[in-house]
Amino acid sequence: MNTRTLRVRASTAVSAFMLLVACAPTGPSASPSAAPSTTVSQPPPTPTGRALPSPVLPVVAIIPTGNGPMTMAASTDTIWLELHREDKVARVDPVANLQTEVLDIPVHCDVATTPTSVWTAHPRQRLVTRFDPVSGEVIQQFDVSDACFLATDVDEVWVSSPGLGRVYVFREGEAEAIDIHRVGRNPFVIDLLPDSAWVSGEADGGTVWRIDRATGGVTTIGLFEGADEVEIGFDAVWVTSRPNGHLWKLDPADGSILGQVDINAPSGSVAIGDTLWVVSYDGTLTGLDPTTLEVTYSERLPYAYLGTPIFAFDSLWTAALENNVLLRIAPPVP
Repeated sequence: MNTRTLRVRASTAVSAFMLLVACAPTGPSASPSAAPSTTVSQPPPTPTGRALPSPVLPVVAIIPTGNGPMTMAASTDTIWLELHREDKVARVDPVANLQTEVLDIPVHCDVATTPTSVWTAHPRQRLVTRFDPVSGEVIQQFDVSDACFLATDVDEVWVSSPGLGRVYVFREGEAEAIDIHRVGRNPFVIDLLPDSAWVSGEADGGTVWRIDRATGGVTTIGLFEGADEVEIGFDAVWVTSRPNGHLWKLDPADGSILGQVDINAPSGSVAIGDTLWVVSYDGTLTGLDPTTLEVTYSERLPYAYLGTPIFAFDSLWTAALENNVLLRIAPPVP
């Protein structure tokens, strides 16, 4: 299951390297802890003092949110949005295009979904939380030092711990981690293939690792300057570097480089139809042919400071961190 089409991780509007402070190490631990109560607040008012721009193609909705929208994930009827500056989770209705609730679920790095649960990570609180998407009630919590980015597959969640140089694997209903992978310094973003996990991090200026899911073996693929995002799609692994303006296409079998293209400040990418869509921090939406890496589409969106996109409900979604809005985009046909 390609979890990256269902979520955006916290390299979004402030890429992974900018979250190092938020993910500061606090000491090794990974164990269950008691679940707090969940409270719900009302939808945010329309921001005052400014008018939202009218949606223009390809933007079909501009949705006001709480403070600091960042990472997101989709379940069957909801977009779950991390409010990075509130440390809470927002529920967005994709039918009404409206933020309807804010749940007091601890989050400050990432949110991800499985078919039955929503997961969040909060590095400073050392918490990985699993909650029910219908009731919003907390089901499980784990004490994980420096818990940061997440990737999910059926009933498993993979959690990076940058400070410890580890990736933890939990299974829903299990009381402890079912596996721990020691990858190297500062692992951040994770994406999953059936046979492997791909991890990008800041070690030595940007490193990508491959974890064999059958054996647990870790391979250092190599150094990728400024690497801060990894995405699976079109039988390839895509690595972006926002600070250095690069996008690499890797062979999922061995990590060899199949191609490279320069794109200004890419926040992340998502595979939709026959196009790889790249959202840039400066507000540009770029379509690439995944085979030739030719630019097939380019459009400046109404906002900058955009985060990594996801694809859900027949739309591309990206958050504008500094403007407290979520953009819903109907991907054009290049």
